[in-house]
Amino acid sequence: MNAPKQRIWLYIVLVVLLAGGATTAWSGILSRPEEAPNPVFLTGPNTRIVEEVTYKGCGHVVRSEKELPGNQHGLNLDQLSRLYPDWNVAVSEEIIHFTNSQSGLCPGCKAKLFVGLDGDEVTVFYGTPEGPKEIKERTGIIAAGLPEEALLDLKAGIPVENQEQLLQVLEGLMN
Repeated sequence: MNAPKQRIWLYIVLVVLLAGGATTAWSGILSRPEEAPNPVFLTGPNTRIVEEVTYKGCGHVVRSEKELPGNQHGLNLDQLSRLYPDWNVAVSEEIIHFTNSQSGLCPGCKAKLFVGLDGDEVTVFYGTPEGPKEIKERTGIIAAGLPEEALLDLKAGIPVENQEQLLQVLEGLMN
C-alpha cells in the first residue's frame, strides 16, 4: 500500500474512533440521571421541634412538640447538631426531629411509688411493683424482724399514692 492510501485509511480510522467516542460520551451525558439539588435546610419562623426521649429503665418514649426559639432561626442542620450535641438531629420539611435516650425511668414512671424489698432492706421505689423500678431511697428498716404478713406485702410491693401514705406505710412497718 502506498503512503497516500495509508493516510486515508488512517484518517478514516481516526474519524470513526473519534465519532464513536464522542457518541458514547454524549450518550453517557444524556442518559445520566439529573442529580437532585442538595437543599440546605434553614430554620425559620414556621419550624417546629419534635423531641423524642427513650428512657432505658422502662422503655417508654416521651414525645413533645414545641416552637423553635427565635434566636435559632436561620440555622442549618450542622449548626443545630453542634448546638445540641447530645441529640440525634434530623429534619423533614419544616420539622426538626431531636431523638435521645436516657438512663432511668420516664417522668410518668417516676411519678409512681411503692414500698418493697431490696435484699433484706425495706426500700422505696419509683415505678410499679410489676413493672420497671428504680430505687428512690433506702429506709434502713431490716426485713428480718417484720411479721410474715408484712413481708408478703413487701415482696409483692405496696403501692403508695402520695408522701402521706408513704409515711403511714413506713411508720406501720417500724411499729
